[in-house]
Amino acid sequence: MTETQSLRSGFGPRTFYNFVQPYIGALLCATILMIFSAGIALLLPYLTGKVIDATILGEGQNHLHEIVRWFLVFIVMMGLLHYAQDWLISSSSARLLCDLRKQLFSRLVLFTPDFYEARRVGELLSRISSDLTLVQGFLTGTIPSGIRGIMTFLGTICILFFIHIKLTCIALLVVPPVSLAAVVFGQWMRAVAVRQQDALAESLGHAEEILNGIKTVQIASREPLEVGRYSEKLGRLLSIQLKNSRLVSGLSACLVVLQHSSSLVVLWYGGRLILRNELTPGQLVSFMLYTSTMGGIVGIFGGMYAGYQSVLGASTRIFELFNTTPSITDSKNAIALPPVSGKITFKNVSFRYPSAQDRSALDHIELNVDAGEVIGLVGPSGAGKSTLFSLLLRFYDPVAGTISIDDRDIRSI
Repeated sequence: MTETQSLRSGFGPRTFYNFVQPYIGALLCATILMIFSAGIALLLPYLTGKVIDATILGEGQNHLHEIVRWFLVFIVMMGLLHYAQDWLISSSSARLLCDLRKQLFSRLVLFTPDFYEARRVGELLSRISSDLTLVQGFLTGTIPSGIRGIMTFLGTICILFFIHIKLTCIALLVVPPVSLAAVVFGQWMRAVAVRQQDALAESLGHAEEILNGIKTVQIASREPLEVGRYSEKLGRLLSIQLKNSRLVSGLSACLVVLQHSSSLVVLWYGGRLILRNELTPGQLVSFMLYTSTMGGIVGIFGGMYAGYQSVLGASTRIFELFNTTPSITDSKNAIALPPVSGKITFKNVSFRYPSAQDRSALDHIELNVDAGEVIGLVGPSGAGKSTLFSLLLRFYDPVAGTISIDDRDIRSI
């Protein structure tokens, strides 16, 4: 029988909320602390410029000391806020990952043998480990950091416009090309990420299969052959990882070039403004620090988009399991099995294994076993002895006929 599947492409707001709901309070608190921390961080470039102006423009030693004292106060506050937010996120992240693994494992143990005939255990373990780790990192790390980045970005732009409007317009020229680069690279990285996770799962599945059958491998002296096959799978994985690294490196290189080019233009134009007495040296330093912060945030946004594309691939593989319906389920009006006397009846039972639909494992079987009767089943390997018991235990349902205990169809139990 086939498993009915309903695949979702990735995370939407409802899906995100369902996953993090037990920890939403801690994550919201951490996000609020991030915003406060970002607000304090926005003051530091401004104070840096004030220190420079107090020194160059001769505003007095007392004024300089006062600015430095406030600088120290804000630095200590930032440290405390960072400690609190990091602890909240890391603890919630660990608990969330534990919950996700429990949920996925609880789903896996519901699937009947036909599900596992078509899948390797190593591949499924890869989804529990690496795929869920990617999803957990996105939910508890990337999204809160993105909220902080948005707040910092908006605050930085407001401060930049307050310092100098024309200079800010020049600094913002870097944003569109960075965004375009992030979108283009992100699409490529999503496809590569899916192939990378599939290749990793395939290599783990192969290793698990060989190690489970190590006696057979050693009896046949197939160790070099199996090492070679495993090396081929690792080579495919390495090739995909190297491609992914090239994409990430290319995106980083583009961001670095664009960011520093923008900084150079801002520095050149800011120098001209100082020469015309339209800007103080301290204001230019503050402006450069703010643009550096903004450039870093734009880079983070690009990385977030690329990360989102990667996690979409992992989430698709996970949702395939969460949304797969077991082929053997209780009927609508099923009842708990009452005390039985033990009469077993196979009536015109036929069966084909899902992995071998071209041949019948059992064909029109009739079998009656009275309560308390002891019988023996004999026959060559593959005659269907184990299949009879698999059907009686309802690991599979017959394609035709009925199986009854005390004249009660086992599908109604």
